[in-house]
Amino acid sequence: MFIGISNSHAKKLRQRNRLFFRRAGFASAVGSAGSIPQIGNVFWFRASLAGCQALAEKLPLGENKRMRQSSLRMPYQVLDAAGDAGISAEGASCGEALQNAGMALFSLITDPGRVREEESIAFHVDAESRDVLLVRVLNELIFLFDTEDIVASRIEMDDAGACTKQDGVFHASGRIWGERFSSDRHERRLLVKAATYHNLVFAPCGNLWRVEVIFDI
Repeated sequence: MFIGISNSHAKKLRQRNRLFFRRAGFASAVGSAGSIPQIGNVFWFRASLAGCQALAEKLPLGENKRMRQSSLRMPYQVLDAAGDAGISAEGASCGEALQNAGMALFSLITDPGRVREEESIAFHVDAESRDVLLVRVLNELIFLFDTEDIVASRIEMDDAGACTKQDGVFHASGRIWGERFSSDRHERRLLVKAATYHNLVFAPCGNLWRVEVIFDI
């Protein structure tokens, strides 16, 4: 089971409640021991149900409510795709689903938990449909890795224009925070060539937006 905690509360809890974390069975969901992964402004932990319930009692009321509404799930996961690699992601908005899909992509390339925020790069893509927009965003991120060696610790997307047509097209603007890939410090996972349209999903699902993508590797 996974639990998301905002940046500020995660730091306070780590500093003041180290013994509590050990007893509650918390562990980093991604990365080496002691390296807690951050996706946007949220740190994610793996924990037992009892641990999640115990932590909820230690959080402020607003944070407690946000935690329970998160359904205790990571915002992305890797899918088993024969001969290729796939990811699924979700978000409370179209833009959040896009940024979580972007982080899922980078988790195929390396361990985002070990990437430092040393620089940022802005990007923008246009498309005639949401499906094409998703593929172009992911391929733009692959292009940035291929040409700039940039790997991400965080991605933020602007929701404006991503889910509704403006002047006949969909727009997506975002910014990637991270650093240049170094084989001395970063794990090399898959060589991702491109996002594909095979079994592509990008649509609202209940109160969330859901993404599924298969990549050529």
